[in-house]
Amino acid sequence: MSHLVTAEVYKRRIGSMLQKAVLLRMADRANDDGSDVWMSKQTIANEIEASRRGVISTVLKLVERGLLIEVGRHKQYRTVRYNISMDALRELPLLVDDSANLHPSKPKVQKQDAKVHQLHPIGEPGSPKPSIHPIEPTRARARDEIFSKMILQGAPVRSVNALSAACVDYDGGSMVLRSRWERDRAINDLEQWLTSAKIKLVVQS
Repeated sequence: MSHLVTAEVYKRRIGSMLQKAVLLRMADRANDDGSDVWMSKQTIANEIEASRRGVISTVLKLVERGLLIEVGRHKQYRTVRYNISMDALRELPLLVDDSANLHPSKPKVQKQDAKVHQLHPIGEPGSPKPSIHPIEPTRARARDEIFSKMILQGAPVRSVNALSAACVDYDGGSMVLRSRWERDRAINDLEQWLTSAKIKLVVQS
């Protein structure tokens, strides 16, 4: 188990939630230099709650990108052994540039438009409609870090992917979702992780 490799994977932008989940699980089995990772694809699939086919496809992509290197098979279990390329990993961009991005400040707006950028609990009188514009890059990075933490802590990858697809805005404490159904599904699937991260879910009105 290497906390050093896991920490390095965690803070890098890997490219997709499934690739990050697979790489994080493999990093947990690596030596501190990224070497000698061996575990079956089915074991990875079971532990990150993904399909075996999806894990196999993801591992192949990571090999193609040079993040994983095949180094043979385990003598006893015949499982493929991999090294995680620390050089390739460190060439990836950081997930966030600094800790300030975890709680990005809201952009300045004219007084008459300020309410558009505020998030309110469902049912609060006078709750404005959230902005329909794409989520700002700093907010998106902070949101993606929350999702990565959930996966690292054992949240189902499929449920986190669904929440990511439904999220239309994030301000560091609240996520705006498109519908009540998506909010209820996220709460049902991810309640303990949302509570741990102190994330409130609100619905776009």
